[in-house]
Amino acid sequence: MIRGSVARRYAKALMQVAQKADQVDAIAGELEVMAPFFAHGSELMGVMRNPAFGLADRRKVLAAVSEKARLGPNLRRFLELLLERERIDAMPGIARAFQEMADQVAGRVRAEVVSAEPLGAAYRRRLVEVLEKSTARKVLLTEKVDPTLLGGMVTTLGDKRFDGSLKNRLERIRATLVH
Repeated sequence: MIRGSVARRYAKALMQVAQKADQVDAIAGELEVMAPFFAHGSELMGVMRNPAFGLADRRKVLAAVSEKARLGPNLRRFLELLLERERIDAMPGIARAFQEMADQVAGRVRAEVVSAEPLGAAYRRRLVEVLEKSTARKVLLTEKVDPTLLGGMVTTLGDKRFDGSLKNRLERIRATLVH
């Protein structure tokens, strides 16, 4: 829980900087690109957390990565601050928390649909319309395919999950028959 609160606190500070500079979406995009590089177990995190490398060496690595990724000055300074305060390992959580805040500021919500087969374009458009109408927000939809669902789909909207998969229906029927 402490990590989550640290991530939210730093994300909130970064959001204030981003809003002041009118760069919320730009920084959100940069974070989306950079977050996987800071995931636990990644090569970059191995260097950032390795005590064999001094702070100056880690700064050089971070500067090189920032340059290569063409990060803006605000995110570069933010990453340097995290490194200096030994909070760089919180980056994945900070990126998630910032993305949630950016979506809220922009009046949008993310939804994920997992289906047995890829959705058709017309069905996808209709699904987005329905979700936007029910949430009164713009919906950013991502799709995944999971053949084990057999049919139907599982929709996750924010922290809510709607399981309309054939697999789930069959499991509910089986549970009813067993009891």
